[in-house]
Amino acid sequence: MSHPDLMADPDLRPFGPLLHVAWADGELKDEELARLREVALATPWLSTEARERLAVWLDPAAPPSASDLRTLLAGLRQAAGTLPELKRRDLVGREQPREERRRV
Repeated sequence: MSHPDLMADPDLRPFGPLLHVAWADGELKDEELARLREVALATPWLSTEARERLAVWLDPAAPPSASDLRTLLAGLRQAAGTLPELKRRDLVGREQPREERRRV
């Protein structure tokens, strides 16, 4: 079974990077699952349908396929490509010490 395309739903897009990182090693650990569920519960604008699509990604017994993860990553890259250059640089800069960010 193919996992739903999260990037097609604007309300689920913020979960894309979180899920990609969480599944990068091929498994969803208990701590990751608990945190993702906590974030989803704290997201009041998610419809019942969006929560159901998200739940498919939060099932450790049914991990996404390599194809699902490639599709998710492609969607993340496409979304990042639509950001203005300064916003993209800001995302990269958040990983750098504050002093180095000022020089970017």
